[in-house]
Amino acid sequence: MQQEIRYIKIEFISYLARNEMLKKGRINIDYRTYDIEEYLAPASVLICSKCCGIGHFKRQCTQDAITCKLCGQTYTDVKQHTCTNVPKCVHCDGAHASNATNCPIVKQFRADLTKKLLHSNSTTTNNNQYSYDPNHFPALAPNRNSSIGWSNNNVISKLDLLVQSVNQVNDKINKLSSWHEKFEKFMEEKNKNDEVIRRDVSILQNINKITEANIVQHDLKLKRHENILIKFIIPLLDEITKILSYQNYDQQGRVLDPDAKILFELNRAKLKCIIDDVKNDGTKAEALLTWADTFLLAPFIPEESTSLRSDRTIDFVFSNNHRVDIQTYKGNTTSDHKPTISIVPLKVKENSNGPHPYTDAPWSIEENDNDTIPEVETLELIDIVRQRSKKRSCDAHGISNFMFQFLPSSYWSLLKKLYNWSFSTAITPSAWNDVRMLLLAKKDPICTPSLTRPISLLDVFLKINEKAFLTRFQNIINNKGLLPDTQSGFRENFRLQTRVLLFLEQVMSMMANSTPVATIFVDFKTAFDQLWFDGCIGKLKRMGIPTPFLKWIENWLLNRRAYVEIKGQKSRWFSIYRGGPQGSILTPTVFITYHSDMTNYLNMASSFMFADDLAAVVSGRIGEKYNIQCLDLERKLKSVIDALEFYSILSVQPINYEKTVGLWSARAIGTPKFDLYMSEKNIQWTREFKYLGYWITPKLGWNTMINKTKLKIRQRVALTSHLLKIDARNIGINTKPIHKPRNQQLQGIDQNNENTTDTTNVHPINSPARSIRRMHSDDLDDDFIRVTYKKKRNSNGGTHNSLHATTSNIHDQPSSSNVINAKGHSNSYQRTIVNSNLRQPQPKHTTNVSTQQDISSAATRYAQTRYPFPPFIIRFPLKNINDKHVAEEISLHFKQQHQLDLSFLNYRSSQAKCLENEQDVLLYVKDVESFTNLLDYKKWPITLDNNSFTVPSTPSIPPQLSLIIKNVDLRININEFAEHIKLQFLEVKNVIRLKNKMQQEIRYIKIEFISYLARNEMLKKGRINI
Repeated sequence: MQQEIRYIKIEFISYLARNEMLKKGRINIDYRTYDIEEYLAPASVLICSKCCGIGHFKRQCTQDAITCKLCGQTYTDVKQHTCTNVPKCVHCDGAHASNATNCPIVKQFRADLTKKLLHSNSTTTNNNQYSYDPNHFPALAPNRNSSIGWSNNNVISKLDLLVQSVNQVNDKINKLSSWHEKFEKFMEEKNKNDEVIRRDVSILQNINKITEANIVQHDLKLKRHENILIKFIIPLLDEITKILSYQNYDQQGRVLDPDAKILFELNRAKLKCIIDDVKNDGTKAEALLTWADTFLLAPFIPEESTSLRSDRTIDFVFSNNHRVDIQTYKGNTTSDHKPTISIVPLKVKENSNGPHPYTDAPWSIEENDNDTIPEVETLELIDIVRQRSKKRSCDAHGISNFMFQFLPSSYWSLLKKLYNWSFSTAITPSAWNDVRMLLLAKKDPICTPSLTRPISLLDVFLKINEKAFLTRFQNIINNKGLLPDTQSGFRENFRLQTRVLLFLEQVMSMMANSTPVATIFVDFKTAFDQLWFDGCIGKLKRMGIPTPFLKWIENWLLNRRAYVEIKGQKSRWFSIYRGGPQGSILTPTVFITYHSDMTNYLNMASSFMFADDLAAVVSGRIGEKYNIQCLDLERKLKSVIDALEFYSILSVQPINYEKTVGLWSARAIGTPKFDLYMSEKNIQWTREFKYLGYWITPKLGWNTMINKTKLKIRQRVALTSHLLKIDARNIGINTKPIHKPRNQQLQGIDQNNENTTDTTNVHPINSPARSIRRMHSDDLDDDFIRVTYKKKRNSNGGTHNSLHATTSNIHDQPSSSNVINAKGHSNSYQRTIVNSNLRQPQPKHTTNVSTQQDISSAATRYAQTRYPFPPFIIRFPLKNINDKHVAEEISLHFKQQHQLDLSFLNYRSSQAKCLENEQDVLLYVKDVESFTNLLDYKKWPITLDNNSFTVPSTPSIPPQLSLIIKNVDLRININEFAEHIKLQFLEVKNVIRLKNKMQQEIRYIKIEFISYLARNEMLKKGRINI
């Protein structure tokens, strides 16, 4: 009943003090004497696990059959027993299990047993049979000479005792009076607080009455609005839909527009569903939720709507034990809602599955099954410590490798015993399994935890133990030849470059036989972090790894825990149930050994593995026609993919379908005419893939690799030069160019002027008229038609420049000081970079140097040779498309269908980024209105020039549709900031935090719009509240 009784339990921290108080038998507390007895906890009841009887063990039980502890039935074979799951006690026939502690028979047995133990304890502790007899100690004879003095002394002592008692009474009275005064003050404060509480309660009651009245009025308004919706608006909409559907028939009763008919019918069905939902959903939902609360069930719903008739979610799951993830089917269906599949956590799957060949198959006993792990020597241990990098990063206990250099070598002889003991017993200190985890951002410095890379710092003593064990484990797998030659990762004498060359040689040899070759580059999802503990131990056992090694690996994998540390703040400890220790030297070797038999499942392919990277090469039959070879290759690829998926499920090693791609290599020109699917996910065909750091193309050439390497070198050289110039400016060094600049032919520049600024200090200025991203060309060599200027004489004798693509003329008289003509007189305009930092020569008597430069005509012409907006790219599946017809047709479509005008500066065709039988048409718009109109692809026609088309990429948002927000704190989460902006302004497409030349984020944020009106409105306000 959980009610307090008149017994008090005293707990000691010293058994001597406890025995001393027990020996006294009494204790005085506040002028009261209490008896003390020995405390004995309630005895534990022994219940047989076979017959559920009380007071004996299973091996002492005389019953042959086994009694079910839940239902109370007896059986002889546990496999044939079917429990009714109805609790029934065999002792009292109560509705509880037979071994329940709340059984009356078990309670009575425990009480009797406790009394018996108390009685035996009291008899054993109080075994002193001594009885006091005053006759054994006769009183001493009184002193006859001092009888009077003795009586006086006795009276005085009694008076002293009386005086002491009176003083104690006075003290008690004083304490009582002080307590009484405190109690009176407490009562006064209590009365005041009661008055305040009464006043607040009355106020709350008045507020409650007002709230109830508001609720009643609100309910009336809801009912009124509901009646208006159901009885007026929805029937009105239904009638309007009927009228519109009648207008869709001609005089003969034929349907004019079938699509409109279907649309009207769907809208009428939706209106009917709305009425039914409003009328019936309330009562049904209340009944369902009441039933769920009765059985303690929690609802789980999918992340998106499942109804095909509306945007509502009509499917859900109830569960009381596990979290359920509901996924929806994206394909076609004949039902009125999307099919769903419920996924339970992985642990539940493993417990509910049947026997697994890795964990449940019979064991095979090897000859060396009991081979022990060789002990480590002191010199070997010291050598391992010296080879460790002297990093200062600390583990979970604040110890780093850097500290080992201050540890005397003699100490390692003591630690050697600990390591050898771990090898012999497969036990390591529990503190070695603690992990300190740091989170490093993958891209942005301010991001969510899902966009970080966890870095685990293992215990430094465990790392030394792992290194010593690794050498012994490698000897075992090398002697048994467990690792195939196709695996090159984390192995001695197996280089990465050798694996790449063998892969290229294999593909080239297949192509030499005039057969098409397909390579599937498989990426496993977080490979090391998905290592299955039980499956790994069971599989290594069947490979013949000795039992002592397996026990050590099992202890190394299990019972690990970690915490996450961010800026000195530590999270709670959490356990790790899957994956090898990150950063461990032993994890890769265990991983490749666990997956060493993967090639046995891919018989139709040549496999090349490097750690967790797999390249499966498949070729067609030799001596057949090309189309027959492609059909045979398609069949082989499907078999290989099926085998790979089976192995992925068997080894619990999921595949990352998004990063898994295929590469088609053949002498014939063309691409594969079939698609690859893996778990209903489409595997994309790629034209280049970075395999182990090397770019692989269908023709197996090195041009792509060389070009990308050259580009990377240029970028790094430019970055290094820029940093060196910044450092030189900061320390005041005047850097001079090694070669003379070519534009020293400018008129008015003195070559001997020492104050002339170096032309290498020129930095490009981002012009609003220039495209941010060029999809099909670069600035040096592309397939653009160059925009040229032709100079004509005015009647006044001047010159003006006319642009062929536009009708506007530029009247700008170029000055002689701004003209650059490196090739003499030429009619075509050449792109030049003008150094804006070059200063005009000043007279010697002038001390002030002007740094402001006038905008030259050459700079104006160069800026206007670039189109102001990026092009819209339209890709057609065939050649010989008339780009002029495409531009005219799309302009006419927008004019007739949407009453929108489009203005084009230019249009042209290109095949730079297309396949052999494809063609791109690039459209360059003139103004921002045309650009925003074309951004809405829903307004585009279905076909152009009587051909279907696709849009390979969306053009980047130009500066004319962008704004900059200044002084945005770097600590603000850019994702949340973008969500707030997009919620307020629906026309915002992208929110980007800008970076400087060092690729570091700055306090500027760029907003890209899809509507110039919204952009101009925000620019007019000049401020934004987020």
